[in-house]
Amino acid sequence: MSEYHAVRGHKLTFKGDKVKTKKKKPKDKKTRTVDDSQSSAADISSADATAHHAWTSVKTVHDLKGPVSIFFNSQPVRCLAVDSDQGVVQGVMAQTNHGTLVDSLSMAQPEAVGHVLVAQRVRNTGSTSKTADSDLKYTFKAFDGKYLSCDAAGTVTVDQLAVGPREMWTPVIRETGISLQSVYDTFLTVGFDPQHESSPTPWPVDCKTDQIGFCQTFVMKCQTRGRSLASTDPDAPTLASMDTANAEQESIKRYQSGRTSHPYMVTGHDRVLKRARRDGKMAEALLDRRERQKSDRYCK
Repeated sequence: MSEYHAVRGHKLTFKGDKVKTKKKKPKDKKTRTVDDSQSSAADISSADATAHHAWTSVKTVHDLKGPVSIFFNSQPVRCLAVDSDQGVVQGVMAQTNHGTLVDSLSMAQPEAVGHVLVAQRVRNTGSTSKTADSDLKYTFKAFDGKYLSCDAAGTVTVDQLAVGPREMWTPVIRETGISLQSVYDTFLTVGFDPQHESSPTPWPVDCKTDQIGFCQTFVMKCQTRGRSLASTDPDAPTLASMDTANAEQESIKRYQSGRTSHPYMVTGHDRVLKRARRDGKMAEALLDRRERQKSDRYCK
């Protein structure tokens, strides 16, 4: 009986018969509205994702956080690229995805990992206040983990794995662009040659001049998402902007052994910290206090 029902369930067909297909019912207006809104929301989200990964010009030093790219205003536009084999940085022609040269800074974007450097502010340098940015120092790390460095002779290399004074740069922002000042008070310079401006030969980069000119002025670009996050983050107080009691408490919380919720502090000696702040030795004084209190897990 079960076999009979199984056979009866199939309709007899002949070769050449047209196969009937079910017609789709038209959607209701409400359903169509929901689908349209979902598709528009998906388009907006994809547009937002594209905008987050776009590159925009750096306006303040607070935008220097994360991936950045350095361009030079020549014709065509040049981009500072890291050559990991030679351990140097050179000015190469900026190109688009299709391989065409870029003639405008507004259209310039990095197209290779060697065109991107990761900017990071050095801790306990300068202030996060937007009115006191002259002492802020930054490091720029390449894709291979090595830092942009400059020696006393003005030679610029990308071959250091650790950060020292030579790897620290002070950005100087002007109306025409950004300049990078080394620890020797010299500025990053690209070897601009007007006679060979359109030549594909990479331009050399050094750091020998102590004045800012056309060859020392660059346009930096950061990711739009990083810039928006930097603009929305509130200004965090630093040790230099706090009073001595709060500065010591924050210092102990950061380095205290065991990471307890209640930092161990010793009252008094406020005059010593005030004198150290006046002399610019606040960090050294706090380290001495933590060493005496045996509260630093790194200094025993």
